[in-house]
Amino acid sequence: MIQKSVDFFHTFLNALNKEHLFVYNKSIMIQLRGMQMHRFLMKVLHEKQPVEIIYVSDKQNITQRTILVHEMNPNYIRAYCFLRKQNRLFKLDNILSVFPIKQKEPYIS
Repeated sequence: MIQKSVDFFHTFLNALNKEHLFVYNKSIMIQLRGMQMHRFLMKVLHEKQPVEIIYVSDKQNITQRTILVHEMNPNYIRAYCFLRKQNRLFKLDNILSVFPIKQKEPYIS
């Protein structure tokens, strides 16, 4: 499932120069996230686990960020952003994807 999301985002990001495709894809992404994304964010908030997000700013800049969620309300999340190295406010509608950070396998000699 995560690989399909990653593949979709690669296609999505490659197509950003086509404005009509960007708008079409963004509307699909918003429909897909729904309650499943909200439940996942609530889970990582309570477990204090960092996550990766794909975020589109109001200026239409897309970034991949690692965040640690501190607070949620119906429209925003307040989180520490490891990219910007500060607490930030993220609009939930602008989060295109959320996925867990891959844990490295412990080294066993």
